[in-house]
Amino acid sequence: MVSNGYLLDVDKLVLLEELGFSSIQVTIDGNEEVHDSRRVLRDGRGTYKRITANLDRYLISHRPMRIHINLVVDESNAESAVREKMELEEKWRGKNVSFYLSEITSTKHDEYSLASSDTYINNNPAEGVSVCTSHGDHNFIIDFKGDIYKCITGAGDPDFCIGNIKDDLQSIRVGQAKYIEPRSNNKNCSSCGFLPVCKLGCQYYTIKNPLAEICNKDKLKEYYLHLVARKNGIKVTELEIVDDDETREIIVAKTIGEWQEI
Repeated sequence: MVSNGYLLDVDKLVLLEELGFSSIQVTIDGNEEVHDSRRVLRDGRGTYKRITANLDRYLISHRPMRIHINLVVDESNAESAVREKMELEEKWRGKNVSFYLSEITSTKHDEYSLASSDTYINNNPAEGVSVCTSHGDHNFIIDFKGDIYKCITGAGDPDFCIGNIKDDLQSIRVGQAKYIEPRSNNKNCSSCGFLPVCKLGCQYYTIKNPLAEICNKDKLKEYYLHLVARKNGIKVTELEIVDDDETREIIVAKTIGEWQEI
């Protein structure tokens, strides 16, 4: 379950436990100043203190449900998000909580890439692999009206609504059917070595742009080159991505004048 955390007091979190939830994700946009400049109430008041107080009271009670803190990152808040991550990790050390950074993607598909930055690589345990809610049978986004979506980016867009919580289960299953099998408009996807990572890319953009051959291959290459370089203690210039005879792309490192697969 994903929530902004504002209304999740201890009683509601315990209720979610009793309903069978094993984890919940709460999104924070950096430190208090940055977060409150973006996530405000109707009257303009910030939400950071209420959200973190809710989580603090729950975590210190040592409850079994795991809290995942998603720190949303873009060009303007990267450093504050990392500092906030480190501060919250120290504050809640030993508690049932995990942290990760996620890049924000614009509706124009021109996302700010932190792929090659030390900030992102050092603070992102997912190592570039993410799971989209559209890919799982039991993943849903529910808005304040009870409308159900498979895509968090498409929430609020009638084209992506698959039903309402008041609908019968069969009609909801029919609505979600088009998301179960990811699709791509790019004919090169089937032979790409990054397919297991990108999983045919963002389904929102594919559906919204049926004629566009969207591909994040270059971004993924950049990310993994820097990740492998850092983990192996070598320079990015000593790495290269090549295709082998089976069209599987591999990362190789140059050592003593020769290339060796990593």
